[in-house]
Amino acid sequence: MGGLKINKTKIVCGGIIILFFTLDRFFKFLIVKKYFQESVPIIKNILTFESHINTNVAFSIPLQGKWLEAGISIILLGLLYYLLWLAQKKYYHYFFALLILILGAASNLYDRFLTGGVIDYIHIKYITVLNLADVMIVSGILILFYFLVSRKY
Repeated sequence: MGGLKINKTKIVCGGIIILFFTLDRFFKFLIVKKYFQESVPIIKNILTFESHINTNVAFSIPLQGKWLEAGISIILLGLLYYLLWLAQKKYYHYFFALLILILGAASNLYDRFLTGGVIDYIHIKYITVLNLADVMIVSGILILFYFLVSRKY
């Protein structure tokens, strides 16, 4: 029986990625359905759960609109094609890192189509407002960078 060999590490990695994606979508669902209209403290007033819609891109750079959505969609399609190539070549380190990035970006892109902006809900006082998809994107980039620098295949 050929094909993809499944081992515990791959199952755990895939499960964690799916868990983060699912949690992100769940929190965003709660916000869209208006279950959280007020700030909810997580760690006193330093870390709170509150809804913000960011119509700009990363770091609030003022880019928005249909061209941005189209560009992100095209990039995601290219990354999906590359993801399939990585799986075929059995470069699983890169595959899982890129999968984290793609699912985070896809979740935020879906928000843009749904609400006209990205739904952020984790407010870190004096620093930023973000979501789990943002954490996934940055984590995927950092992991990919680590593998590229260390030449892990």
